This record gives sequence, structure tokens and C-alpha cells, in this order.
Amino acid sequence: MKYCLAVSSFAALFLSGCSWLHGDSSDGQGFDRDYRNAKEEKPLNVPSDYDTSTLRDELKLPPKANLEGQVGDQLDRRPPQQILAVAKGMRANRESAHPAIFWEGSLEKAQQNLQEFFAKSDIQYQSASPNVVRTEWVVQSNETWWRSLFGSELPKMIRSKFDIEISPGVRKGETQIAVNQTLFETMSFDEDVWLRKPSNVRVATQFLNRFIAHIDHVERKENASRLRKLNKGFVVTLGTDADGNAALVADTQWRTAWLKSPAVLAPFGFKMNDQDNSRSTYFFEFEPNEPGFFASLVGADEAVVLDLKEGVYQLVVMGKDGGPVTMTIIDDDGNPLTDTKLAQLFPHLAEAFGRTQKIFKE
Repeated sequence: MKYCLAVSSFAALFLSGCSWLHGDSSDGQGFDRDYRNAKEEKPLNVPSDYDTSTLRDELKLPPKANLEGQVGDQLDRRPPQQILAVAKGMRANRESAHPAIFWEGSLEKAQQNLQEFFAKSDIQYQSASPNVVRTEWVVQSNETWWRSLFGSELPKMIRSKFDIEISPGVRKGETQIAVNQTLFETMSFDEDVWLRKPSNVRVATQFLNRFIAHIDHVERKENASRLRKLNKGFVVTLGTDADGNAALVADTQWRTAWLKSPAVLAPFGFKMNDQDNSRSTYFFEFEPNEPGFFASLVGADEAVVLDLKEGVYQLVVMGKDGGPVTMTIIDDDGNPLTDTKLAQLFPHLAEAFGRTQKIFKE
């Protein structure tokens, strides 16, 4: 009996202690809510014989808060959702009324990416206008067993309909992609009923970020494929260029030969110091490798001593606009190498161009 009385007394003391800790105006978690009932004080009374010409509002108060909307725990305390414009050639459009980006890609490429994104995400859509694509309901679930058991501030499910506008950007060659959430509904854990809600910029931004992530993933895959092709060796043979000069004929695309040539020639002593893209020409300072045992330890190409005099050389890569891809070496006097001289260099150059090496990193 005494034990039951002691337990009852302790419980009463504990409950009264909670009231003493939090107070009557508390929300039970130690947060004072008296500010909701704050009243405006009377204005300052200034004596009639006082000069009021020097009075001014040093600290202007903001207008009285509208308590009709969300307050307290109903407010979203999370920081704003940022547009993650991380893909190459992409920037956020801060002036748009809806989450939007500018991207250095064509309209056709953006539309292709969008269709692939919809297919990958199993999103149904239809064309609302030439530049606008309208989705069906896009559903996002927050349901987990612990949220179902203990509840959550998050809704059980949300669903949205979006308009995605793809239009020309501000700068030449760029495209604008904007996401407008046209419909938004939520479902709580308490009941399986969809409730219409005002549009939510956070959700629209998250959807745009998902599309940005898809664009970035596609570009990374394409770039990795290009780098693998660049690193892969290609066959070169002796031949002539369009002007009849002795040249290396490359069995590859012009872009691959153009990008790879400086890295292939560098170990032989060719140091690139300039290039003229309009003429498809590189300018090199050539200094032969030092012969000897220690040079052979550095690497295969570094140990090769080409039979060329030291000086300035040019490499002209032809075939950009069609025809065979050729590489012509021009000496310090402005003359293409002779057939005999190029034939002497050919075994070393052919082996270097044909070797697969990781020149360009992913």
C-alpha cells in the first residue's frame, strides 16, 4: 500500500514538474508561443511644446504578420531547394518564374534527352504545344515501415503534373529548360485520400534536378566513349596528302588524329608551342632525345633518337572537311619532309600512333 502511494506521489510530482518546466504557454517542448498573442503597444506621446521636426523612424518595423497562413511547426524549416546545374555548359536561370536552366545544347538534343528520361523513369506524357511537354501524374512515395508505425511530418505520397518547356535560351546555341508544376496533391499516413495543395517550388526543383542528373549521366557516358576511342591506337601508312607531299595516312577520323597527334609526338622530342585551328596546323619546337643507356630506361619513345635536325616544325592534319586523313610534317625551312626522310621516321611513328595508351583521362 505504501509502495503504491509512493508511486502515485512521484507521478503527480513529475507531471506538475513538467508544467513547472514548460509553463502554461508552452507547447510541451519548451517553445514559448506567447508571440502569437502579442498586442501592439500605444504610440509614443510627445508633449505639445516639443519640437518634433527632428523625430524620424530610426528602426522601421515590418508590417504585422499574417497569422492566417502556416505558423510554428507547420512551417517548412528546410533550406530552399537549389537547382543543381552541374552538367557541362549548364547554368541556373535565376530570372525565371519557375525552376529553369540554360544548357549549351540544341533543342533537338534536349527533347531527345527528355524522351529518354521519361522512358527510364516510366513517366507518361503528351505534347501540349510545340515547345511544351505535359506529364501525367508523377508519384513519389515516402512510405516506410517506421513512418507508418510512428508517423511523420512528410506526407505518405505526393503526386504532381508538370509542364516542361524547352525553348531557345538567351545566348546563341543554348537551350532553356523550365519546369512548371501545374497540379500538386498529397496523401497522409492517416487516410488514403488525395488532397489538392498549392504548387510547390521545392518539388518542381527536385524534378528538374532529376532531369539534370539524367543529362549529366548521358554526357558522361558519351564523353567516356569518345575518350576510349581517342586512346585507342589507329593504323598509319605512308602516302601523300592532297598537295602530293609525303605524308602519314591515318585510318581514323580527323578529330581523333588531330587531338592525339601532340601527345603521340611529345615523347620523341616535339614540344608544341602553338596551333592554328583554321589551318589544322600544330607548331612544334623539336629537340632530339639524348641517346644512351639511361634514356632507354625512361620509356620506349623517349629512348628513340629521330634523325631530324633541331628546330621548328609544323604538322598539318588534312581531311577535316572530307577525304583521306593525312598528317604532313613541314621542316624549319617550310618544306614538307621528303619521301626518304619520312620513310626513316615511319617505323617509330607508326608504332606510336598504333599503340593504345591512356593519353586522355576520363
